[in-house]
Amino acid sequence: MARQRDEHKKAIILESATKLFSSKGFHATSIQDIVAESGLSVGTIYLYFSNKEEIFDALLEGGLETFSAELINDIRVDAPPEEIAEQFVATIMDVIFKNIKVVTILTNELSFQKKLQGFYSRIAEIISEKFMGMSDEESLYKVLQLDKKEFYAVVTILISGLCN
Repeated sequence: MARQRDEHKKAIILESATKLFSSKGFHATSIQDIVAESGLSVGTIYLYFSNKEEIFDALLEGGLETFSAELINDIRVDAPPEEIAEQFVATIMDVIFKNIKVVTILTNELSFQKKLQGFYSRIAEIISEKFMGMSDEESLYKVLQLDKKEFYAVVTILISGLCN
């Protein structure tokens, strides 16, 4: 009989890995460390993830979902453009502080630079799509007196800069 996956156990693994990766670093953390931190068996860890890098990838994916959902949902697009710009920066800072362990992993794991660039670019893309979808007159890039490409570049730099 095939073993069923339990999403709660997967969450425990990810939570334990997040804690360890942010405090010890990815390379200094072993699967055995995750086993000890989670209280689960090594077999259970491998039921959900093939290796440590796969755990890291799942953390990145979860981080992207969390960041983008909070960034998109917390900014009111019906506010005056100047207020939207203020909300934009305040929301980014709030999301970073709420997710400081994941941000710590993202800033300390330079060996995953290519993956992290993709992470930052995807967040920038999500933000740009949201704020470029407003009427052209009220779009955040217009408020900041930028064209669309410049706005995308600023968002990418802002996200990666705040996370680094």
